[in-house]
Parts: sequence; C-alpha cells; structure tokens
Amino acid sequence: MRLLPLLAITITGVVIYYNALGTSFHLDDVPNISDNPLIQTPDFLTAPDTYCSQVSQFTINYTLCQFFKRRYVGYLTFALNYHLHGLDVSGYHLVNMGIHIANALLVYFLVLRLLETPFLKGAASEKTAHFISFFSAMLFVAHPIQTQAVTYIVQRFTSLATLFYLSSIVFYVKARLRLTAADEEKARTCPLMFSIFLALSVVFAMLAMFTKEISFTLPVMVVLLEFSFFRGSPRKRLLLLSPLLLTMLIVPYNVIGVAKPLGGLLSDASMASRVQTAVSRGDYLVTQCVVIATYIRLLLVPINQNLDYDFPLYHSLADPAVLFSSSFLLSIICVGWYLYYRSRCSARALRLVAFGIFWFFIALSVESSVIPIADVIFEHRAYLPSVGACLAFSAAAGFGGERLAVRHRLGWKTAVSVLGGIVLIFAVGTIQRNTVWHDEETLWRDVVRKSPDKARGFNNLALAYLKKGEFEKAGALFDRAIALDPRYADAYNNRGNLSEKINQNEKAIEDYSRAIEINPYDADYYYNRGYVRSKKKEYEAAIRDFSRAIELDPRHDKAYVQRGFASYLLLNNAYAASPDFLKACELGNSVGCEVFRNSFTGGMKR
Repeated sequence: MRLLPLLAITITGVVIYYNALGTSFHLDDVPNISDNPLIQTPDFLTAPDTYCSQVSQFTINYTLCQFFKRRYVGYLTFALNYHLHGLDVSGYHLVNMGIHIANALLVYFLVLRLLETPFLKGAASEKTAHFISFFSAMLFVAHPIQTQAVTYIVQRFTSLATLFYLSSIVFYVKARLRLTAADEEKARTCPLMFSIFLALSVVFAMLAMFTKEISFTLPVMVVLLEFSFFRGSPRKRLLLLSPLLLTMLIVPYNVIGVAKPLGGLLSDASMASRVQTAVSRGDYLVTQCVVIATYIRLLLVPINQNLDYDFPLYHSLADPAVLFSSSFLLSIICVGWYLYYRSRCSARALRLVAFGIFWFFIALSVESSVIPIADVIFEHRAYLPSVGACLAFSAAAGFGGERLAVRHRLGWKTAVSVLGGIVLIFAVGTIQRNTVWHDEETLWRDVVRKSPDKARGFNNLALAYLKKGEFEKAGALFDRAIALDPRYADAYNNRGNLSEKINQNEKAIEDYSRAIEINPYDADYYYNRGYVRSKKKEYEAAIRDFSRAIELDPRHDKAYVQRGFASYLLLNNAYAASPDFLKACELGNSVGCEVFRNSFTGGMKR
C-alpha cells in the first residue's frame, strides 16, 4: 500500500475545510442540534419515547421525533458531540471533516479493490490503477459541491450514511475477493476472515439504513457490483447477496406507521422552515429531470452554488427545459449501457466507467424520482452520487491516458496535469465556498443574491440582522419576504418579534394574528401573541393564547410560565397560578422552578 496518496488525500481534505471550523449553525442545525432535547438529555437519548410520547403532532418536535427514530445513528454522533463540547461548532465541524476525508479514502480503496476483481484483473497496469484510485478520491474530497454535505453540520446524515455505505461495499468486495482467490487456487477459503468481512458488510449496511434513507439503494448497488465484476453460480450469488438484500427492509419498516408523507420523511430544510409540499409525483419526477441535469452541470462546472435554489416546477415532458434535460440524461445512460456492452467482448476497462455512471443514477433514485420532497433540489443530495461521477471521470481519464502514453511520450504527464489542475481549481472553489457558509448573514446574503424572488432567503437574512440588533434592515427584509409570499406565516411571526422588540405592540399582535390565520396549529404563534397581550395587561386574552399554545404543545414550558404570571396578575391569587409554575418546573424551566419554590410552596402546602 502506498502511503503518499493517502497522505495527499487527507492533507487536501484538512486544508480546504480548515476555514470552515468556525462556521455557525444554520437552518436545520437549530432544531436537530442546538435546540434538540433528544441529544442533550441522556434519558431521552436512550429512551426517546419518554419525550416523544408527550409531544404534540402540531409541533416541530413531532417531526424531530420521527426523524430521530429513523436516523438514530446520526443523532447518536450529534449527542456525542454535544456531551463532549456542548454547542462549540468547531467540534462538530472536525467530525464532519473527518467523515468526509474517510469517505475519500474509502473511495480510493474501493476503486483499487474493484481493479482486482476477476473481470477487471489485468485490464489496467498498476500505474493506471493507482491513477484512477487516487484521482477518484481527490476529485471527491476537493469538489465544491460537497461543501453542503460537509460544512452544513446537520447534513452529517448524508456524509455519515455515505461512510457506512462505502464501508459496506468495500468489505463486500474484500469478502468476495477472498472467496474468488480460493476458487481460483482450488483451495478452501478461510471461513473466519471471509465471514468477518461479509458480516462487517452487513453491519455497515444496517448502520447506513439507520442513518439516512438514501442507503436503501445499497443492496441494489452491491447486486450491480456482483454481476459486473465477479463470477459464480446463481445459487452462490444469491446466498452471498441475501443478507444485504434483507437490509432493504429496514427503511420501509421504519416508515410504516409514521403519520407523515414519505416525501416529508426524506425532506431536508422543511423542518426548520416548516415547508410542506403538494407537488404530485408526476410533476416531481418531471422536474427531477432538470434537477439531475443541474447536478451534473455543478459536478462539471461548480459555479453559482446556492443553498436555496429558486427552482421552477415543471409539469410536462414537452417543456423545452425538461425535453432537453431528459434527452441529455438518456444519452448518458445509453453511453453507460454501450460501454457496459462493449466491455463484454473487448476493452474490459470500460466497465468501470459504466459502473460509475450507473452508480450516479442509482444513488440519486431515492431523492430524485417519484417521491415528492418539499425542496426539489439540494446540493448535498449529489454527495453519494458524486462517487460514481468521480469514478467514471477518473477511469475514463486513466484509461485514456494509458492509451495515449503508448503513442505519445507525454501522454501520462498530460493526464496527470489535467486532473491535477482540476483538483486544484476545485480545492480553491471549496475554500471560497466555505467563506459563504461562515455565518447566517454571509450565507443568506448569498442566497438572496442568487434567489431574489424566493421569500425564505429574505426571511432568514432578516433573522440574522434581527439577532444583531439591526432592526431597520431586518424590517425591510421581512417586508420583502411577505411581499414575495403573502402566506409565509413564519415571516409574519418573525416580523411580529421585531415589532415587539421596538415596542410596536399593536403591529406585533397584528402580525402574530396573521400568522395564526395562515397556520392555526403553531404553538409559538399563540405564545408570542399572548406574551404581547400580557405586556399590554390584556390578561384574559393572553391566558386564552397561552392555553391554546399549551393545547397544541403540552411541553411548551414558557407558555406555562407566562400563563401563570397572567393568571396571578389577573386574579391576584398565587394558589391558582402555582400549578402552571409547577408544570413548567417539571418540564425543566428554571424560571418556573424558582417562582414556584420562592413564592408558592407555602400556599401549596396549605
């Protein structure tokens, strides 16, 4: 094993992601990490139903509980981060960086092992094999499109699932190579090592399934690999594949009984932005033709990257954009089939290129098919598929360079220089892209510049200014978000928060009421309106709002506290208010505990 390529891959990953270590939490990082009681409380982590059984279906925490049970392995890593260094983002980014580098190393090992399989053995020289393996990994680790899966902390679900996905495949190939070597030598294979490798493959597959649903395609990928690069009787192959095929049942089993559309279970930013979708399966599939073409464009030319694309929804295959994109994708798939067919008779090396093409499309099939997801495009969804793209491109360049070297003395140097230059350009692009992710202001300023007609970017940029106390800028941006989407409930609620801070209480109540009119099932909207009404000494109306908030979210500790205060001030009766402070205390609210202990304990005893 050559140590230099491994060091180069590792150092590249460290250098290009070093400037992301201080990047703040963004969007879904908040409900999943910084505000997530399930990872911050050991009792909830080990027995989530203790918390989830008390959560209302109308709250964001209900969605969180559904994600938690299906992606438990990913949440466990966040819990370890939290208990090691709290909410210090650098620790989370170090783990994400390590996962990404490990994935690149796994790509390197996977390609090397594939070139040792019976079908490809001897199809490439040792020099070519290391060229393809090294540049597959380097393109993967350096590509700017990976920043969303690495720098956006919560997308560890994607990178970690990819880690287990690749590990499972690598160990399957190792087990299969050991079995093949024994067959070729007509010797009995070592049952212990073969069994260990195969068992590890199954274990990593199971871990992947409990990390993110994209892992559903893993057994399909192993089947493709088995029939592309190995030989054997149907019975032997079925016996080898059956344990991995059985892991496919994990994802649908986790989804059964969940009272939420499958698209919602696969969604990304819908948790934080509370975006739902009524997109039909047909429209989503048609739109994905253009989306996948966009992913390919980003892989080839990673410019104008965006966290929140303002991507149009398409309804017909006859639409010029859809027609062009679907023709483009079909041509790539046909090239893959052609290369696969050609490799049967000659040019065996072409099969590796075909395998990379098929990997790309299979890995995308969960999130880019007929299951509607609120946001039709996100760059991190290309993270796992990009393994195939990097493999196909490097294999084509490697085998092309090998053939060119036969005729031209500088053939290999040309291939190395071209791919080395591409890696360098990608690395610089990744470093620059990470500067955009630095904080909420830099990120959402980039979004509104690239998606000027989409409300979410303006709302989130306004929140960044609101946190900094720049109220005038925040107000203008909230107004812009509402103008773009007059039914954006969160924008009204956030503008109400701003009005409250500058003591425009009537305007705050008006905005909170509008948010409630649009979405009458959000407990925070009622709590916020009740709080302002309480400030205005409208205690009866405030109590009604706090009671509605508690009805929607029985764990809303702040609503109990404020209802207790409003009840006390309205009735001048400490005894009547004390149950609310006691309940807030039971939910972990320190204010409720202090008020109950200091002011009401004596009354309760009587």
